[in-house]
Amino acid sequence: MNREIKFRGKSVYNGEWVYGNLRIFGERAYISAIDCHAQSEVHLSTVGQYAGLKDVNKKEIYEGDNVEGCFKYEDIGPNGGVIPDQDCIIHGIVVWENCGLCIKLTDCEYPLKADFNSGDLEYMPFSAFESPQDDIEVIGNIHEQGKEVNDGINP
Repeated sequence: MNREIKFRGKSVYNGEWVYGNLRIFGERAYISAIDCHAQSEVHLSTVGQYAGLKDVNKKEIYEGDNVEGCFKYEDIGPNGGVIPDQDCIIHGIVVWENCGLCIKLTDCEYPLKADFNSGDLEYMPFSAFESPQDDIEVIGNIHEQGKEVNDGINP
């Protein structure tokens, strides 16, 4: 398996997203395009790593993205039989937690809602989804509430 390692961050000069290789020197971060040596200083707080996955719209998923997903699960019916492929809509933020890519839940539907409200369910690993590229959609990111990812607004 050959996973692409790259990052994004917002330029300190013009507020636009910069994509590529990350270098950090103390409190300063720089991203250089994969195919050139020119680098741009970025706001360290906006840096996020590419998850190596794309959403339902073929958009790259990065750490810090707000996502909505359809989690399919099997439930136990009233007679003890398995009810396959029940859907549960989840909302959250893409984070790296416990050495893996996860969605830190901000909301979800029944039946996961009870576990979420009690604090027993805080993270949903991407590995829990049958097919993340078919079940997850990027709907924004934590640096631009309600804005498109590439609109060039300062954080």
